[in-house]
Amino acid sequence: MKKTNKRHDSVSAQRMRHMRIALGFDQAKQFAEWLGVEEDRWGNVERGYPLSMMLLKRLCQKYSGLSADWLLFGKTDGLSLKMAGLLL
Repeated sequence: MKKTNKRHDSVSAQRMRHMRIALGFDQAKQFAEWLGVEEDRWGNVERGYPLSMMLLKRLCQKYSGLSADWLLFGKTDGLSLKMAGLLL
């Protein structure tokens, strides 16, 4: 069984970078500003640190059709068709 580092999750980091780019933000700094968080905070998420509850809520509120299950676990069944088209 593969051990996962609870502080740094590369699969989650990839998913967050992919999402940011799919949503039209080439630079993490722009995305962080748009979300209303410090660039370092979003940068940590893209490096695999856990997504905070505040960021999880903010992302789901700003993007209709985005699901907490996809953000946290990569599960696609909760995404809207439009969001799935962007992310998958």
